[in-house]
Amino acid sequence: LFLNARRSGMDISEFCRKMPKIELHAHLNGSISSETMQKLVEMAEKRTHKQIPRVWQTAITKENSRTLEECFLIFTVIHELVSSREALEMVTRDVLREFALDGVRYLELRTTPRALNGTVRVTQLVDSVLSIS
Repeated sequence: LFLNARRSGMDISEFCRKMPKIELHAHLNGSISSETMQKLVEMAEKRTHKQIPRVWQTAITKENSRTLEECFLIFTVIHELVSSREALEMVTRDVLREFALDGVRYLELRTTPRALNGTVRVTQLVDSVLSIS
């Protein structure tokens, strides 16, 4: 396949983007793009009427090397921002769409449901994730 693609002038980056893929071990919170993070921040700011610090941008977009602690900082921020059923559904929808755009044809997506502020039960969160198609 690749040799045929090269003969037709396709570079390796384009070939890899177009190649169908499988993802056997992805975590929902670890698959959130910076665009989806921005949407989460905006949702939280609307809900709380407070400015959310942009510390998460450093964790995602920092080009220099990071410590392991800095890498895991983003998950604390994500847990704070995914604090409603609406946010969880938006994140799930965006992550699935982004995997599909990347050519992923089979995806095993993991998440650890947790009750949200005592208002949404874990079973409701599982139903929310499963209902997204």
